[in-house]
Amino acid sequence: MAYPKRTPPVKLVISKEQYNSLVERVMIDEQLKGKLLRYSVPKEDNSILNVEIGLFPDEAASLIKLLITSPLSEEVTIDYYSVLVKVHKQLFKIKD
Repeated sequence: MAYPKRTPPVKLVISKEQYNSLVERVMIDEQLKGKLLRYSVPKEDNSILNVEIGLFPDEAASLIKLLITSPLSEEVTIDYYSVLVKVHKQLFKIKD
């Protein structure tokens, strides 16, 4: 029996810098951070680096709550985009 594919209804496309800042700000929620690093999709359009994020409504609500209540980071310390690209490559190696 085939199972239907669940696609997150909330879609967000942000720049590499915005993605790095977003992941830095959600550090206090390890589960949400893990989902952002595992399920986000790096995209490149005309040498512009973007990230496509799909969220279910409860995840989007958690993300919004964290963004409203968390303090602004002084500076992004890690290039999470590079981490995302590595994770994405590993996932596709496993599937092949």
